[in-house]
Amino acid sequence: MENERFKQALRKTNYLENLVASSIARKKRMCLNLTPYHPNESHRDSFDYVLFDPIGGRASLKIEQQESWQIRDEETDSFCIELATYTSTQVKRGKLHYCQADLLNINCPHLSKMYLFDFNKFKQYCVYLHEQDLLNIYDSKDAEDTWRQSKDTNPVRLAYLEIQKTLYDLSDDVDILTYEELDILQPLNQNHLSI
Repeated sequence: MENERFKQALRKTNYLENLVASSIARKKRMCLNLTPYHPNESHRDSFDYVLFDPIGGRASLKIEQQESWQIRDEETDSFCIELATYTSTQVKRGKLHYCQADLLNINCPHLSKMYLFDFNKFKQYCVYLHEQDLLNIYDSKDAEDTWRQSKDTNPVRLAYLEIQKTLYDLSDDVDILTYEELDILQPLNQNHLSI
């Protein structure tokens, strides 16, 4: 599914990741490593980037970043987490299954803010909701052809978490940062990114 639209979306995502990561590093007064993998690898699945203290006084932070373009209203929208992707040959498990980050950064460009969750607490919260049959899951596998035609991507299984409830339940395990306090002054919505 790597057509030109996909490649353009990937470039935008990489740009946002670089901008947001460097802004968080500056705010936390830490250094940034955007390529935390071996030279013979092209990426790392377990997290996106690392913040580290060059003096060694604080622990490094492995961060997984997710762009959430669908979120436009904190009161009514939901966080969306990919649980699995259906390729033509396999089911690829989502980030809750393989990610080894310390923090999950859910970046919401339309709100000009981001939510830095303790990754393990966020994962435990999702597991708890699932065990209680309270996790809202959408699975596009049953409508695979329709999904591929309308989205131009592989079908997915998604978990939706109400933003307000999640922020309340994980209030001790989330840091909310606005673009303004990170000195991100340019608009970062899709209409303004011409990459």
